Amino acid sequence: MRAATLWLCLLVVAVAALPSVALADGDPASDTLPSADAYLPVQPQPSPAGTARLAGLLKAARASGHPVKVAVIASPTDLGSVPVLFGKPDQYARFLAGEIRAFLPAGATLIVAMPSGLGAAGPGATAAVHAAVTRLRSPANADSDSLTNVAGQAIRATASAGGHPLPASVASAAGGTNAGRIVFVAVLALMLLLGSAAAARMRWQRACVAG
Repeated sequence: MRAATLWLCLLVVAVAALPSVALADGDPASDTLPSADAYLPVQPQPSPAGTARLAGLLKAARASGHPVKVAVIASPTDLGSVPVLFGKPDQYARFLAGEIRAFLPAGATLIVAMPSGLGAAGPGATAAVHAAVTRLRSPANADSDSLTNVAGQAIRATASAGGHPLPASVASAAGGTNAGRIVFVAVLALMLLLGSAAAARMRWQRACVAG
């Protein structure tokens, strides 16, 4: 009987902990963009070629004096604890810009690309930049590669509207996105979850046994 009570206590704790774990994670882009210039969909990931082209454009924009950060949001999953903002690129851009405000370089623009359209925010998001970005339309299929491609177009449009047009030809580049961090972050999240579960189990085991 004592064993059954103990397992019931553990089950209640595990279920109760799930919402807090999910909420603690927040939106993945706000975890990625402080140290990278692009957040890309985790599943399905864009092709390596598309990722490299985007990284090249981001590198060129930064070198031109108009730094840009990009969040490519293919599904509500990419929004973590704020899936309600899916389909609202402008609103999410403002939300995300507030989350990473301390990590946005002076004059930087944050671009959000969703299947429903694009949004812009940040210190570099002037009226001209907003107009240039909103003129772009997401492709009909809006898969990860297509969204990454339109995000690249938005980088060019943003740079031009900010008075720092990019060269017609920009070399692809490595890095600058979250692509190489996905496995690491997943493993880290799993380790944190297992650690929290173990700690909760010990606390409630003592409580249940004492009761």
